[in-house]
Amino acid sequence: EGSDAMSIPLVLFPLLFSVATTLNASNHTSGQYTVVFRPGGEQGLQDQFSVFHRDDPERALWATDANSTYLAAVQDDEDIYQNGGIFEILESERTYCADARIESISERPATGGHTAVVVMGNFCGVCPYTMQFAAADVAGSPFQHLTVSISTPNCSNHFNGVVLQWSSNPDEGVYGFGHQYTHVNMKGHLLPVFLREKGIGRGLEPITALMDLISPFAGGSWHMTYTQVPFYVTSAMRSFVLESPEYATFDMTQQHLIKLWLSSPNLHARIIYGQSYLDILSSYSAYIGRMMPLPDWVSDGAILGLQGGNDAVMGALADVKEVIGELTDVAAVWLQDWTGQKNISGKGQLTRVGLWWNWEVDETHYHNWKNFIASLRSNNIRTLTYVNPFLSNITDRGTPYHRNLYAEALTKDFAVKKSNKEVWTGYGDSILVDLTNPDAMKWFKDVIKQEMLSYGVDGWMCDFGESLPLLADLASGEDGHLVHSIYPYLWGKLNSEAIEEAAKNASDVVYFMRSGNYRTPNVSKLFWAGDQLVTWDVHDGIRSAIVCMITGSLSGFTLTHTDIGGYTAFKIGILEYIRSKELFLRWCELAAFTLMYRSHMGTLPTANWQFNSDKETMRHFFRLAKVYRAWAFYRRQLMAEAYEKGHPIIRHMILNFPNSKAVHDASLTYQQFMVGRELLVAPVTAENATFAEVFLPLHTEWIHVWTNNTMEGKDMFVNVTAPVGQPCVLYPSTSKVGKQFVDNLRHERILPWGVDPS
Repeated sequence: EGSDAMSIPLVLFPLLFSVATTLNASNHTSGQYTVVFRPGGEQGLQDQFSVFHRDDPERALWATDANSTYLAAVQDDEDIYQNGGIFEILESERTYCADARIESISERPATGGHTAVVVMGNFCGVCPYTMQFAAADVAGSPFQHLTVSISTPNCSNHFNGVVLQWSSNPDEGVYGFGHQYTHVNMKGHLLPVFLREKGIGRGLEPITALMDLISPFAGGSWHMTYTQVPFYVTSAMRSFVLESPEYATFDMTQQHLIKLWLSSPNLHARIIYGQSYLDILSSYSAYIGRMMPLPDWVSDGAILGLQGGNDAVMGALADVKEVIGELTDVAAVWLQDWTGQKNISGKGQLTRVGLWWNWEVDETHYHNWKNFIASLRSNNIRTLTYVNPFLSNITDRGTPYHRNLYAEALTKDFAVKKSNKEVWTGYGDSILVDLTNPDAMKWFKDVIKQEMLSYGVDGWMCDFGESLPLLADLASGEDGHLVHSIYPYLWGKLNSEAIEEAAKNASDVVYFMRSGNYRTPNVSKLFWAGDQLVTWDVHDGIRSAIVCMITGSLSGFTLTHTDIGGYTAFKIGILEYIRSKELFLRWCELAAFTLMYRSHMGTLPTANWQFNSDKETMRHFFRLAKVYRAWAFYRRQLMAEAYEKGHPIIRHMILNFPNSKAVHDASLTYQQFMVGRELLVAPVTAENATFAEVFLPLHTEWIHVWTNNTMEGKDMFVNVTAPVGQPCVLYPSTSKVGKQFVDNLRHERILPWGVDPS
C-alpha cells in the first residue's frame, strides 16, 4: 500500500530523515504560550518547535530535537492476547514514514478566544497531516494548558499510528504514569502505557515463570499496571499528558529524547506549565478532577478484613474485645464475602475461597443482614462490602437467591459482546456489564442502591475494571480500543452516581478502586494498590506497594492505601508464598501512614498470618491503629489541601526538596516517603531488619518520634533504629504538626509523658 517509502523496516530512532522546510523562522502566541519554529536544513538539522510560557520565557517547556525528526507515521500490526484482565500486545510488522514535511504554519481562531498555531504538512508525500497548538483555560488553575493535536485525515489506508518525539535533558528525572510498582524515575526505561492486570510475580522468580506456565503472561512484567495514566512531570519542571485513550509506549531509553509511539493516527495531548512540582500537579488535577476528603469515621481506627458469616465476624470482634479490652479502635468491618463463598482451590492446593459475583447478600451466609449491619453500627462499627462489574452464573450455586443478576443482564442484553456478537466471558463463565449502555448503567446503579446502600452499607471495594476486550462489540458502537481505558472511569462514575442518587449522605460512603485512567480520580473516593504478593520484594511485594502509592500521588491519585499484609498467597507443591508474622507486622507499620488502615485475609486466609493469629500480633495491629489515628488531625488537613490544590499526601522527597540535587541523585523509590511536609516515614521492608536507612537532606534537622533524638541532615543516608512496633518516623524540629502528633501518641498511651519519650 502507498509508496516504497512507507515499507521501510523498523529501526530504532533517530528516525531516518525529514526534508527540511523552506519556511522562515517564526514565533506564534497562543494565550500564555509562545510556539517558536526554527527551520532546519543547515548541516543536516531538522525543523524544530519549542514551547515557552510568558512567565518563564527563557525555559523551554517542550522542544523537538534539531538532530532528529520530530514526527513520523506508523503502520503497525498488533496481535492481542487476552485472558480475563491479562493482556499482552505483540507488535509484529511495523513500517513507518519519517519524512514529515511541513508545508505551512498559520494562525487561526480557536475555542476560548485563543489563537491556534496550525502546522500543515504530509508524510512521504502521500498522507496529509495537521498539527495544532492551542492554549486552553483550566478552571481552578491560574495557568492555561497548551493542547497539542495531530490529525491525519484520509490516511487509514496508509498509517494507523504516529510517533512524536521531543528533547529531554540527560539528567532529567521523569515521574508519574499512574500506579507503577517497580520504578519511580522512568528515565532510561521503555514504558508501555496500557490498562490490564499487573500480573503475579512481575519478575520475582520462580513465581513469575510458574504463573506464565499456568496461564500465558499471568506472571506479568515490571511495567504492567491497573492504571493507564500517560502523564509525567520532570525534574526540569516540564509536564506532558497524553489524552488519547489508545495503547501507547513512552520510550525514555535515550538520554536526550522522549519518544511517544501511539497506536492511533490521531493524537491529543497537553503541555502543562508550572514553576514547581506542586504547581504542575495543582494545574493538572484542576483539569482532571480532584479527590474529595474521606469521611471522618475512616480515621477512627482499623478496618478489619473478615469473612465467614455472622458468627465468624462476631467471634473475631469478641476476640478483639477480650485481648484489647474494647472495640473503640475498630472503625469498620470489611466483608468481601457478603454474596457467598465458593471453593476455587486447585487440586492438591490449600483451601482458597472465592466469591459469588451476584450482588445481593447470601442470606445463608449472613442471615438477618440488615439487623446485623445495624447491630454493628450501634457499636460505632461500619460495614463495608465488595462489588465488581462482572456477574457470575449462580444457577447451580446450591444456596437460595432472590435475584440472578447474570440472567437478568443477559435477558436485558446488558453484557459485553465479542466482535462476532456472542457474549464475552472472562474469569470462568462470568459476564461483564456493558457500561456504554445507559440502560445497563441505570440497572447496575439500582442494584447498588437496592442491594447495598438500602441495607446500611457504608462502603465497598470497587474491584476490577481492566478487562474490556479491545475487539468488543459495544452498545454505544464505540471501538473497544478507545473504551478499554475509559471503562474504569465509567465504573467509578457508576458507583459515584449510585451513592448520590440514593438520597444518602454521599460524603459518608467510601469505595476504593484499583483500576483507572488519568481522569478516574474525579470519580473515585479512594484507591488501593491492588494485589501484592505476600513478600518483601520490589517486584510484587511490600516494596512495590510503596512505589505504587508514590507514583500514584505524582499522577493525581492523591488518596491511596494498601492491603495490610498483601493479598496473593500460593502453595503449589514445594513452592510456597505464605504471609509471615514479621511481614504482617511491618506492613501494619507502613499502613499506619496511608489514607486507610485496612487488613485483608488474602487468597489463603487459613494459611496466612492474620491480625488475630496470636495476641502479640493483635496488640501490635491495634497499637498501629492508634498511631494511624494519632495523625488524623493532619490527615484531614492534607485531604482538604489535596482537594483544594491537588497536592499529594504521600510524597516522594523531591516534592518537598525540589532544588536538592542530592535528593534527586539519591534515586529513592520504596525506601522512604513524606506525609505532607511534616512527617518522614521510612518503612522497614527487609526481613529480620532492625533499622531503616534514611536519606536526610542537607540543612535539615529532624526529631525522631520514638526517642526524641535530634538528627541533622547532611545529604547522606543514616541508619535509624527501628525495632518492630517503632517504625522510623521523623519530623522537622520546627514542626508544630510533629509535636502535636507526639502529644497525640501520648494521649493514645503509645508514648509516655515526659521530655524524653524513650
